[in-house]
Formats: sequence, C-alpha cells, structure tokens
Amino acid sequence: MAHIGVIRSVDSLGRFVIPKEYREFYHIEKGNSLEIYMTKEGILIKNPEFEVIPIADKTD
Repeated sequence: MAHIGVIRSVDSLGRFVIPKEYREFYHIEKGNSLEIYMTKEGILIKNPEFEVIPIADKTD
C-alpha cells in the first residue's frame, strides 16, 4: 500500500474520521474496537482483528 498522508480535523470531543478507503483496507467496521499506541513517530491505531500476511519474496 502506498504511503499516503491525509489531514483530518479533530472535533471538540477529540474525534476524527478515518477515511473510507483506510477502513475498507483494514476491515474496520462500525462497532469494532481499535488498539491505540504511542510511538516515537506518533500515534498508531491498529485493528486487532486484521492480520497482515506477507507475500513471499520471489527471487528466481
């Protein structure tokens, strides 16, 4: 997936909208619980139900 930056405003309750394309790619649906981490680079939001399966490197 391409590294794409998106800017979103935060409302008075601290909420922001995750773009639809991101929610679809990471299988985030209404009612899901998300993990939130603080990192050196910023905030990481993770869907604990989404598993990344790496594609084997084909070097023939």
